Amino acid sequence: MQGTKKKLISGRFAAGLGIYALVLAVLLAAGLVFFWVFIRSYEQTRPATAVKAYLAGLDADYLREHAQPFFSSLDSSVQSGEESLERICELIEGADYVRAPGENNGSYTYVLRSGDVNFASVTFTAGERNLFGFPSWELSQEDFAFENFCQQTELVVPAGYTVILNGIRLGAGQIDDDRVPYSLLAEFYDDGYDLPYLTRYRTGSYVGELPLEVLDETGRDVAPEDLTEELFTDNCTDEEKAAVYDFAQEYFTNYVGYMGSHEEGGIYMYYMLLYRMVMPDSDLLSRLTQVSGLGFSYSIDSLQSVTLNNVMNVGNGCYVCALTYVVQTLGHADYVTTTNNTKLVLFDTEYGLKASSQAIY
Repeated sequence: MQGTKKKLISGRFAAGLGIYALVLAVLLAAGLVFFWVFIRSYEQTRPATAVKAYLAGLDADYLREHAQPFFSSLDSSVQSGEESLERICELIEGADYVRAPGENNGSYTYVLRSGDVNFASVTFTAGERNLFGFPSWELSQEDFAFENFCQQTELVVPAGYTVILNGIRLGAGQIDDDRVPYSLLAEFYDDGYDLPYLTRYRTGSYVGELPLEVLDETGRDVAPEDLTEELFTDNCTDEEKAAVYDFAQEYFTNYVGYMGSHEEGGIYMYYMLLYRMVMPDSDLLSRLTQVSGLGFSYSIDSLQSVTLNNVMNVGNGCYVCALTYVVQTLGHADYVTTTNNTKLVLFDTEYGLKASSQAIY
């Protein structure tokens, strides 16, 4: 009977212990659930979580609705609105964020960025608090800076060139100026010559990079990085360049002799030699005649070299060239060397090349 009593007590203890363990397990499980809900609630109410959710929802539909003023400002003639929107979505995919510095005062501002490009700033302000006292974070301000992804195309090319951007040939709507002077010709535009001008194309803003193609007058592809005035003006054959150089060598030999000759009758001789090389009734001939007899009194000049820097065939038998000639002058004490830059307008006549204008540059 005593053994039976011990068994009864042992059974009750085991049952009590089981109930205690069960209650403890239930309480532990409830605590874990509570803790999980607490942590989840905390995580969901962090400002960083709010900005992550904002970035996840920054899709085409959202941008189409909320960033319409930006897309309306773009140049739709070279990139459609849908192309721009698609490109923006590609550029901000995988974007991250950084908190802006400064006091929060109940709100947090984040800068959104893609690579090195900042494209928006968003501010979240504390809203209603949940069961645990954590505030929700509501979007209170968003400022897009998608213009940081934008580019414009500006090109200066000869009038006969064709510019194609994004498969679209640029036309009158993109011409900013069709009378851009060539620097080589700048000194002679007001002298009555029929000289060509360059054309400047300028587009509005578009998103990202667009394929660019430039064709010259013959339809040949020209790399955009090669579009320099040296390329546009270097249109003479080797034979033409040689003829211009030979003319310049003789011209400046006579010119230097004419301006500083001390030989008896030398000025007249050099004047007549120049006369044969200059266009009749030209401004240049008039200027040369006016300085007749004004040679340097106390120096002797001699031509040392002539360099042809550039020459352009501007049409109708007219050439404009830039040259450098070096003169050695014997003064009172010693020789002095001077370097002179000048431009000439030449015409190919039945009597050969003749100069029409001369300008220092």
